[in-house]
Amino acid sequence: MTRSRRTGVRTGIAGRLALALVAVVAWLAPASARAADGVYVAYFNSSISFVRLDDGGGMDLSTAGATLTHPTGLALDPAHGRVYWTEREGIWWAALDGSGHGGGPLNLGVAPFSEPFGLAIDPTAAPAGRIYWLNAGNSTSGHVGIAFADLDGSGGSELAIGIDANNSLPTGLALDPVRRIVYWGDQQTRTIQFAHLDGSGGGVVKTGGEPVSDPLALAVDAAAGRIYWVNDTVKNRISWADLANTGAPSDVSGHIATDPTTLDLGGTPANLAVDRAAGRIYWPTANSVAYAPLDGSGPAHELRSTGVSGNVLLGFVVSVAPRPAAPPAVSGASTAGGALSCSPGSWAPDLVESFLYAAPSSFAYQWSRDGADLPGATGPALVAPTAGAYACRVTAVNVAGTAVQTSAAWAVGPALPQTGGVGGGTAAFGTSARVTLALATSRVPARGPVPVRVTNGNGFAVAGTLAAQTTRPVAAAHHRRVKLRALRIAVAAHGRQTLRLVLPRSLRQLLARQRKLSLSLNAVVKDPPRHARTVRATVTPRLAPAKRR
Repeated sequence: MTRSRRTGVRTGIAGRLALALVAVVAWLAPASARAADGVYVAYFNSSISFVRLDDGGGMDLSTAGATLTHPTGLALDPAHGRVYWTEREGIWWAALDGSGHGGGPLNLGVAPFSEPFGLAIDPTAAPAGRIYWLNAGNSTSGHVGIAFADLDGSGGSELAIGIDANNSLPTGLALDPVRRIVYWGDQQTRTIQFAHLDGSGGGVVKTGGEPVSDPLALAVDAAAGRIYWVNDTVKNRISWADLANTGAPSDVSGHIATDPTTLDLGGTPANLAVDRAAGRIYWPTANSVAYAPLDGSGPAHELRSTGVSGNVLLGFVVSVAPRPAAPPAVSGASTAGGALSCSPGSWAPDLVESFLYAAPSSFAYQWSRDGADLPGATGPALVAPTAGAYACRVTAVNVAGTAVQTSAAWAVGPALPQTGGVGGGTAAFGTSARVTLALATSRVPARGPVPVRVTNGNGFAVAGTLAAQTTRPVAAAHHRRVKLRALRIAVAAHGRQTLRLVLPRSLRQLLARQRKLSLSLNAVVKDPPRHARTVRATVTPRLAPAKRR
């Protein structure tokens, strides 16, 4: 493939496209799509679609409120609720929830931007993540290489990887944020190359006896130490090599035999996708996605894409429901009246380098005692009201579905008699609640939250609810007092707990304008015998000074 061939396809869609997407957003799918394992694909004719892994067909996704013409790369930033994509003139974004509220272009600073090809986000880069793209360039317009920009809008630059623009035709882009390496194919030199993200250099991947001829699509299986690629001129197989290869005769490599018809790419995609846990490798066909067993033991299968209007598939990412890795664990008191806590457990992470997304986006908790669910006990903390065997059930949620893990039972014995005002005994409140509310810090950022410290001066644990509202009506809220979302209190004997009150938009605006807020706090707390007391306080958080960049 020549640069002129690649450039002509963009305008006429008449041949192979040198455009690719590294990740596409699952969160923009309708509710019916979000509840299934699937593949999110992008087409050159300005459509982003969803295809189910169970052969249930697909659907086009709504991107209302955002500008989408002919994207040349798409990447996901779930930590900040955004999806980013490249147009020929820049990088833009929209809200992940499908509500639009987009913006852009992103400030690229001095980073070059020429025929952008592929897009990937490193969520671990401080302070807010970093986005990478490959500048494919062409013989007349441009720069060839890999560049990046910080997602906080502070600008970007070029990655020092030493690509020779006169002798390179880069394709494909795979980013390993854990090992801090970026990979790409080069059709001109017929190699697969890599570079370290810290700019310390790179090299050529040793592929053993496997050919590298017009490498189009890449994926890295970091756990197995392998890199996979598909060759444009060797369409009957997908090749792989050990990343530990040194160029010696003992180098390890191989290939996966596939039906040649399912490797009719119809475009120039940047990626494959590897799901080692499921034993599958995925690749784009002309109009959909196909997969085959990683061990080569079975035939290829192309997913049904009925309901999808796009054609000329450019890129895709596989999204599956959360996968358990280790169950949650209960810790805390061993007698009634004491506080218990539940960890979320461990779950399989997103594998950016494999184009596989499985990490949970949120968790739901349910406590049980002696095998029966406790009504209302749906947070990560609990004050055990009576003796029994306590366990917590954690439901992990992401765009593809849910999964559940349950902790081992935690034995809680009868409450001990109170001795000298300490311990977790059955004592009740005395003449005062001995619970206080105060700001954990007097200065808060414009977006909040407001940290409130609950201090328990009793020799027993207390539980309850913290509510807050403005002390005066707020003009931006129809001249009414603004109520904040209530939070659950669970404080051990002689302990402290810091709760973070989330500010709604009207109060964020008020704080930014007046530089302070006046809030009325109201806590209803209960002792082990379930006697209730009300504790009140008025606090005035002030706006923290903006950090200098």
